[in-house]
Amino acid sequence: MKEYKNAQALALSACLISEVAVTKVIEKLTIDNFSEPELRNIFKAINSLFSKNTKIDILTLSSEIKKLGMEVSESWLYKDFEDAVYSDDHIDEHIDLISKYTLMNNVKKLTAKINNKVGANEPIEDTVDFAIESFMNIDTKNEEFVFTVQEAVVSAIKQTDNIHNNKVHIGLHTNIYDLNKKVIFKPADLIVIAAKKSVGKTVLLNQIAFFNARRGNKGVLINLEMRKEDIINREIARIGEIDYADISMGKMNKEQLERYQKASEEISQYPVIISTKRGLTVAQIHSKLLMLKNKLGRLDFVIIDYIQKIRTPKGHSRQRELANLSEEFGAMAQHFNCPFFIGSQVNHEGITREAEDLENDADVVLKLRREVFEYKSKFIKTTHFPKLNGKEMPEDYATLQITKNRNGRTGGIELQSVLAFQRFEDWIKAL
Repeated sequence: MKEYKNAQALALSACLISEVAVTKVIEKLTIDNFSEPELRNIFKAINSLFSKNTKIDILTLSSEIKKLGMEVSESWLYKDFEDAVYSDDHIDEHIDLISKYTLMNNVKKLTAKINNKVGANEPIEDTVDFAIESFMNIDTKNEEFVFTVQEAVVSAIKQTDNIHNNKVHIGLHTNIYDLNKKVIFKPADLIVIAAKKSVGKTVLLNQIAFFNARRGNKGVLINLEMRKEDIINREIARIGEIDYADISMGKMNKEQLERYQKASEEISQYPVIISTKRGLTVAQIHSKLLMLKNKLGRLDFVIIDYIQKIRTPKGHSRQRELANLSEEFGAMAQHFNCPFFIGSQVNHEGITREAEDLENDADVVLKLRREVFEYKSKFIKTTHFPKLNGKEMPEDYATLQITKNRNGRTGGIELQSVLAFQRFEDWIKAL
């Protein structure tokens, strides 16, 4: 611990002689990084002087400490602290050491809290949820998300040049041509796919997952309400062009059985992991993804179907937890640096539950409609059969509304729903 205290004093004393040290200390450290009251008070005073653009030296620091009504031993301030360092050469090492010890102390405190909960005989499920969520909230990466304009421009030019010259493949696509013309699902994107019950959001999410897995992209498909066998059989129906009802009811003929076998052999090679455990919390999902990323080596996409099925820890407001979900998944997308696709169910008015939070945090929002199905299911309040170009709308007609797209265009896309084969296609193919 002496090493930790020395690093704190050295980092703060470097601020007396170096503006670079001041900038780095203010940017990368907080008051929680300092263990001693005197060091915390000195940090507060340096922060105050910095915010007022006042030169920082031993005299202004001493004066500011008094103005703020704080106490620091004058003998310590003028002797030990002032003489601590004459250079900012090792400021980065001091800051890294402080961050390391702060992390270690946070883990110790958290471990003590967990032990107290166990000792108090609190429900073990709640204790595990608390432990997972708390550990996931500890920031171990200390990543920088602040750049000069010049640095950002260089990075943007490099990325654009790579895309333009096809040197690298940026983002994920689908096998829906009209959608690909408007949207590219980029790393760290949060994508919300919303639809009413039974309209086909799971079909679309699975289609995106397996289409990209088929091309070597590694990912995780988390389905909170289906069995793994049903998920796989849906994909076999899609690529094998076998009626899903025939698979489900065991009515495949010889030719279909051959296609089933061939499709199953192909799917078994996909680099995708399926999770079907129900009642997961956000913290458990985060923990699971960390483990699966280590298993796969990387994550190119994550799909969660669907947000309303995520469990809220006991003692928490369901509404408050759901309101935080989109923000947490957005942070996960950034952390894992891959597209996060989140399914969401909408009500009969077509409004996404928790819509405002979801759409505010999302990079892309897609709303799937099948108006004839919705009309027949009484999901829409109308007495008139839906029309398309003045005629009765075909039952297999669907639309995908891009209501938000930070990466490009918005607007509608016409689709053909081929649900017997568990897929959506461009509408032009149906003409």
